[in-house]
Amino acid sequence: MNESKKPEELHKHETTLYVNDYILIQKHIHMTPPKLLYVVTGGPERSTQAMSALMLATTAASAGNKAVVFFHLDGVKSVTAENVMKTKLEGFPGLLETVEHALSLDVQLYSSEESLMIHGLTSRDMMRGVEVVGSAKLNDLMLSSDAVLSL
Repeated sequence: MNESKKPEELHKHETTLYVNDYILIQKHIHMTPPKLLYVVTGGPERSTQAMSALMLATTAASAGNKAVVFFHLDGVKSVTAENVMKTKLEGFPGLLETVEHALSLDVQLYSSEESLMIHGLTSRDMMRGVEVVGSAKLNDLMLSSDAVLSL
């Protein structure tokens, strides 16, 4: 941490902070943890994208960060109740277990209502815990997030 800076001069989005400095700053000026957004656009044929986003989100949440996963376009098909039951990558927990772990860590999961309509799906087709929202929510999330990763 730069010793010449006073706490009131530190900014939430300052990018030169190190992990130890972040923890120190969080304790002293009550800085909120970063909010990380992962956008999944690949469907079941690219299940590694959904798994990757969920693994990264659970890692972030485990470290005390706020994590959100938004399933958009073909990505909505990844978290249908039917698909999460059958998707498993060798050497990893299944998609169902990964989603449940994310939910247990308060990772927010959203699915695009417009994307569901494109694929002839409804909110009833989604796995429990996935909130169906309009596309405007994705814009709001991007604007309020400290980092966005699209998979």
